[in-house]
Amino acid sequence: MKIEVYKEIIYVLDSNKMNESMHFLKLKFPNISEGTLISIYSQYYHNKVKSICHKHLRNAEKYFRQYCSSALNANSKGFLYRQAVEHNYPPSLYARIILEQFYKHNLKQEVSKSFLSKHMKEPKQISDDILSREVEICNQEDDVYGPTTEKIKHETGLKYEKIVSDFLHEQNIPYAQEETLRKEGYDKTPDFKLILPISINNYVINWIECKALFGTEDSHKSYLENQFWSYTNRFGPGLVIYWFGYIDELNINAERGIILTDHLPKNIITLEKLLDDELENFYLSF
Repeated sequence: MKIEVYKEIIYVLDSNKMNESMHFLKLKFPNISEGTLISIYSQYYHNKVKSICHKHLRNAEKYFRQYCSSALNANSKGFLYRQAVEHNYPPSLYARIILEQFYKHNLKQEVSKSFLSKHMKEPKQISDDILSREVEICNQEDDVYGPTTEKIKHETGLKYEKIVSDFLHEQNIPYAQEETLRKEGYDKTPDFKLILPISINNYVINWIECKALFGTEDSHKSYLENQFWSYTNRFGPGLVIYWFGYIDELNINAERGIILTDHLPKNIITLEKLLDDELENFYLSF
């Protein structure tokens, strides 16, 4: 994706409320896959929430009073989600604010993060039936944060790792995975470290990393600093697969050992095939 198109997508996100953004993205960019749009949308709001969360935390008491009023008036179910939409804040994070306030007022003490996380993941454990129901609805409706979304992201990541794993098996390319490398003492490891290097479009590849997201400028910069350069320093050049695409202008480090793609590699030459070809050429020369 050209950076100009990416900027157009960000403009749409800037111009609309969180719960309306995906609708307008799908209308304006019908030729871009839904998975790519969702990934950009999700990363955009993750970054945005970091910059505004303090404002919402300061309003925790006000939000809790609003919740209590709605609960006492027996507002129709989903009112907590509607309040989150009103304040343009992710429903699961908004519900967490209310949950913390609820237990602070009832227990007359601060509650731990682990306590809150447990009850957000298992709303049925919440002692108040109305709040339990409302938190569960917020979790279900939140497509950026929350236990349900995190589970989907985790399963998506595993799905794409399996695709690469199956591909390498089909191509008879042996590899070591993260767990094996960590046992050998490596602190930073790619998803797949190839036992023997392969060649892709005349580039040598020693490792493959899967990212089940869209490669933005911010995310790619962070991965370069915290992962990719470490991999090249330890294992040599490698391949990064951004399964939901990336900004084309980011693919500038091939000569330094990092190649970007959004699909399984083609035109693979294994060391075994290279040796077979050289042997065949040797016999043909006689």
